[in-house]
Amino acid sequence: QNDRVWSAYAIGDLQDGFFEDCRWYRAGNALALIYLGLRPPVLHTQGPAEQVREIWRAIARFYPQVYLLVGPDHLQALADELDAPHPKAMWRMVLNPALLPPRPEPEARVLRPAQLEEIYALFAGAPDAPDTFAPLQLERGLFYGAYRDGRLAAIAGTHLVSLEESVAAVGNVFTRPAARGRGLAKEVVWALSARLVKLGIRTIVLNVAQENVAAIRLYERLGYRRYCAFYEGMARKRVDR
Repeated sequence: QNDRVWSAYAIGDLQDGFFEDCRWYRAGNALALIYLGLRPPVLHTQGPAEQVREIWRAIARFYPQVYLLVGPDHLQALADELDAPHPKAMWRMVLNPALLPPRPEPEARVLRPAQLEEIYALFAGAPDAPDTFAPLQLERGLFYGAYRDGRLAAIAGTHLVSLEESVAAVGNVFTRPAARGRGLAKEVVWALSARLVKLGIRTIVLNVAQENVAAIRLYERLGYRRYCAFYEGMARKRVDR
């Protein structure tokens, strides 16, 4: 936990319901987490790059395909070990609660498991809909939605929330294409962030593509700040030919 912001997901995965799907590997001062709760499993790494490569060489045969969540130096260290055709450049952002602005109007609503079908309907057919949403997140986390004309038009939720570890990861942020440009994302992200602050969560993070300038500006207006760059994306164990 020396770097709570970068390790937020790994820390949150220590809680029941997530820990069971985790496999941890260590070499020297490096640590790798394989999270089996998603398909393909997620690979998160931290520590010296050469030791991260040592870990990967030891475990690659067990996980021939993974979804990367790694820093730039680790991506470079694994370049000869993995085929990662299109890793996406990302920012990890962290909330400064003191910069959270006053509540926007109107106020977003809490979403519960009973709204699961509405959420699926919101995402249906949208090429940029969240690809890591799972019903378990709705059951165990916090979600807020904005409605227009009686329909769910925007959503923001959590990938994980741990009161014990005081960490949360914001995600699943999406607005129906026809309803964009009306401030709905601001409504739902503000409501979710404010609730997490009220709960006393010390470390609140989110991930955003570096190319998504509009989203970055929105998050910055809500008190989030860029913390570190990293890469995510599909990768396969490289097979010598």
